[in-house]
Amino acid sequence: MPAQPYFAQVTGTDSFVDVRAGTARKIGSVLVVDDQTSMRAFVTQLLREIGVQEIGEAANGPDAFKLMHERKWDVVLCDIEMAPVDGLTLLKGIRGTPQFASQPVILMTASRSISNVRAAERLRATGVMVKPFTSQQLREKLSRPVG
Repeated sequence: MPAQPYFAQVTGTDSFVDVRAGTARKIGSVLVVDDQTSMRAFVTQLLREIGVQEIGEAANGPDAFKLMHERKWDVVLCDIEMAPVDGLTLLKGIRGTPQFASQPVILMTASRSISNVRAAERLRATGVMVKPFTSQQLREKLSRPVG
């Protein structure tokens, strides 16, 4: 099992680094996956507020997987409840693909269902965020270890 990512905020900046196995890299790119255009726009705005420069958007799991094959993303923020492929199924596919197995994935949900959280944990999600959330909550999720 790959090590859980640990995101730390760089003091005095809006930048984050991913620290694992003795390496650090800036979190400069995030892929937002949600079937609702308005939610993608909302999350994109929050990411800009906390200093993320490169933000991609996908409306569903298949589109997200295609974008993941086209470039490397530092973090994937993905809604759980989407069609035709939900976020848990996408996460299962990500974890089952060797080149993406350690990809940091934070799942988003409007539901407070404990079964979704447990399923996300079983699939080794980096974290789960309940919608709606603020830029501060997103910043905190990216800046602390999960687990």
